[in-house]
Amino acid sequence: AWAYFYHVFINLHKTVVWEPIMAVGCMGALYVMKNYVKTIPKTKIPIPAPLILVLVGLILSVAFSFDKHGIDIVGNIPKGLPLPNFSKFSVSAAVSMYRDSLIIPVVGLIETVSAAKVAATKYKYELDMRQELLALGAANVFGTVFQAYPTMGAFGRTALHMNSGAQTQICSVISVVVVFTTLLLLTSVFYYLPKVVLASIVTFAD
Repeated sequence: AWAYFYHVFINLHKTVVWEPIMAVGCMGALYVMKNYVKTIPKTKIPIPAPLILVLVGLILSVAFSFDKHGIDIVGNIPKGLPLPNFSKFSVSAAVSMYRDSLIIPVVGLIETVSAAKVAATKYKYELDMRQELLALGAANVFGTVFQAYPTMGAFGRTALHMNSGAQTQICSVISVVVVFTTLLLLTSVFYYLPKVVLASIVTFAD
C-alpha cells in the first residue's frame, strides 16, 4: 500500500489538471441525479444517470478533442466476439497455476456471496446459495471455452445496477444484448470516451 502511495506522490507532477476537475463534475452530476432528480419530470421513469454521463462525455470529448489535451480516452476496442477455443489441455500449465486456481475461486465466492446478500437485503428477498453457486459454476465452465476471465459477482456492477433502478434479471439480459451489439457494431463509437467518466461511474456506484 505504501509503495502505491509513494508512486502516486512522485508522479503528481504528471497529473492532467482537467481530469480531477472532470472527476469532481461527474461525481457531482451522479450525486444530484441520484438524490434530487431521480426520475424524468412528471413520470416515474428513473433517469439513466450513467448513460447520460457517457453520452455527454463522448460529445464533449469529440467536440473539444480531449485526447489532444492529455486526457486519457478508452481508445481502440477490439471488434467482434471471441471464437470457441478447444485448445489441448496442458498438465504442466495446470500445475503451474494451481495456487491461483485455489485462491481465485475462494475470493470470487466471497465477493459473489457478499454482493448477493447486499442486494437481497435491499430488495427483501430470500437468497438461494445453491442457485448462486450453480450459476457461478455454469458461467465459469462456459467461459473457459471462450478463454474468458473467471466469472464472479462484483460489488461495483451490483451497486451500479441497483443505483440504476434494476430489480430483476431482465437487467442482465439487456446488458448482454447491449454488450453484444456494441462489440459487433459500436466499438468505434466509444473510442473517444474519457476514462475518467467510466472511473467516476464505477467509483460512485461503490
